Amino acid sequence: MRYKFMTSLVFVSWAATASAITPTQQLFGRSFEPFASEVQQEVVDAEANAKPASNWTFALGASANYLPRYLGSDRYRVLPFPIVNVVYKQRFFLTTNEGLGVNLYHHGQNKVGIALGYDLGRRERADKKNLRGLGDISPYGTADIFGQYAWHQVVAFAKAKTSLQTRRGLTIEANIGYQHRFTPKLKLFVGPSATWASENYMNSYFSVNQKQSTQSGLARYSAHAGLLGIGPGFNLVYQPTPSWMLTVYGGGDYLLKQAGDSPIARRRWQQSGGVGVTYLF
Repeated sequence: MRYKFMTSLVFVSWAATASAITPTQQLFGRSFEPFASEVQQEVVDAEANAKPASNWTFALGASANYLPRYLGSDRYRVLPFPIVNVVYKQRFFLTTNEGLGVNLYHHGQNKVGIALGYDLGRRERADKKNLRGLGDISPYGTADIFGQYAWHQVVAFAKAKTSLQTRRGLTIEANIGYQHRFTPKLKLFVGPSATWASENYMNSYFSVNQKQSTQSGLARYSAHAGLLGIGPGFNLVYQPTPSWMLTVYGGGDYLLKQAGDSPIARRRWQQSGGVGVTYLF
């Protein structure tokens, strides 16, 4: 599911390279932005080509993201996010989107890595009408493992995120996409993604216990582990000069039974989109 706020441009349903994009995934424990990992790699590759003698990659930027107020909301808002990306030898990275990590294996577009990330949780104030009485989900750290494999123009990516606080649980995102370069400056990623979530994660975001039911007026509900959602997405990357990169993304996710049946979920179909700009140093 795509809610990842990149620190560079905006991305389309992928997450795993540690470069500069917007962190949409950090807001809901999952990503709204399609092909984030692939777009991040575009940033790193672009800078490596521009400065082949340098071991370091630096990128700064900003993005504007159109996203649900919370996962399952029927109301939307536009959120600005900064873009920060530091990569050393395409191996070690520190980014707003992916956190602090290392690519244990990296060859071309293929990679396997681990990272320490974070999740911004959920605040009642994000939607005082629909979240009233449910309480806040405090920000928390995550331990992540990811892998990506490319074959010709097809790229497959998977990422598992587990909370460093046991009660927040685990999510696994899987994506497969088609990449097409129209010109040396313009590239498109498009394809579907799916997210699975553990019972602890589902309970945190979609269950309603007795206390919450009394305070909010919502019916009690117990969510179990299962597929959280599926949906399509795209990410368009344009690099007019060696130093500047523009990204436009859009996508949607359909919340499946465990999440979609929750009284917290006001709408099953969740849309997202955004635009961002990044400067490569």
